[in-house]
Amino acid sequence: MYQKQYARALRSFGNWLYREHYIKENILDLIKLPKAQKNDKEILTVTEIESVFDSFDRKSELGLRDAIIFALSVDSGIREGGIANLTISDVDFTAKTLKVRLKGGDTTALPLGKTVLYMIKEYIIKYRSCAADDEPLLLNKYSEPLTENAIKKMFTALKEKTGIKRINCHLGRHTFATNYCRAGHTEHEVQLALAQRSGTAAKEYVHLAERITLIEKGAHSYLDKMNSNNKKKDVGSEVRLR
Repeated sequence: MYQKQYARALRSFGNWLYREHYIKENILDLIKLPKAQKNDKEILTVTEIESVFDSFDRKSELGLRDAIIFALSVDSGIREGGIANLTISDVDFTAKTLKVRLKGGDTTALPLGKTVLYMIKEYIIKYRSCAADDEPLLLNKYSEPLTENAIKKMFTALKEKTGIKRINCHLGRHTFATNYCRAGHTEHEVQLALAQRSGTAAKEYVHLAERITLIEKGAHSYLDKMNSNNKKKDVGSEVRLR
């Protein structure tokens, strides 16, 4: 990644030298950008998700709040900024939806599952019943509006608490998108659920979902089939000899 950035910087510098007539030929333009290494996105396993939820003390205000934050990332794919900027009126318990503010100021409505809706309802009844509809849904430990940085710190604490070192809000988003694909949703539906203008990421999630499904099906081994057939032949030979 850094090599690509350096190469781009050199090419930009070469373009400037050429435009300003410091050089007759822009030889730096010949520099080839290194190809970015592509790795499959990772997701949280069922066991890891259960482990994270077990780590929350949902009988406490902060424990329930943290469980909601994690649920919104792993079950709805919402980013840190979208979670931090939620207000009480954004939750529609009748329609079972959540209005989320996106990058750039746009908003979108996302469907919510029963589990996270129940947790949000419990949190509002216990800790936000006196708040106005336009007030923040979630608060920090000082009863102030939640920030993106506070959510990052929560996930950092989860790394130590659960031993899942790669956990963060974006990993929850990856997990949601991949599981959404595996549930049978189309590439376009994934794009809409993630509120993305481009379908590039949705294609990656479809690919990852297909790969996980393939792994779960197990190997279709021709060698195993050969060995199985050979064993059957051996047994048949023994029977005939008797």
